[in-house]
Amino acid sequence: MRHNGLTTSAVAVNLSPLQFRVGNLLSVVMDTLKQTGLPPTRLELEITETLLLEKSSQVLATLHAVCVRSASAISMDDFGTGYSSLSYLRSFPFDKIKIDQSFVRDLGANRDAQAIVSLDHQPRQGASGSRSRPKASRPKPN
Repeated sequence: MRHNGLTTSAVAVNLSPLQFRVGNLLSVVMDTLKQTGLPPTRLELEITETLLLEKSSQVLATLHAVCVRSASAISMDDFGTGYSSLSYLRSFPFDKIKIDQSFVRDLGANRDAQAIVSLDHQPRQGASGSRSRPKASRPKPN
C-alpha cells in the first residue's frame, strides 16, 4: 500500500469487549482517524469470537456502523480459540479471518482442520456476502 509516495501498511487494533460496552466505539474510531490523519483504509479493527458471545446483536450493529462510517477493515482474530462456530463467520462480512494456529499446526493430520483452513481461500457467499464486494455495499444491521 502506498500513501504520499511511501510504502505503508495497515495498523491493526484489537478491540476489547469493554470498548463495545461503553457504547462510543464509533465516535472513538472516527475521532482517532481525524486526529491522527490515518487513512481509514489503513485501519484494521480486530475482534475475537468471544466478543460475539456478548450481546451479539449490539456488537454486530456497532461493527456495521463502524465499517460503513469509517470504511475500515474488520477482522476476526484467533478464530478457533473460543466457542468456535462457523455461524459467527456468517454473522458479519469480515474482511479477514485470522485462524488460530491450533488449526494450522495439525493441517497434515487433521482433515477437519484442513477443511476449515481451506474456507479462507474461497469467496464467502450467502448472508455474509463475498470478500470482493466493496465496503459500501455491506448489508446494514436490522
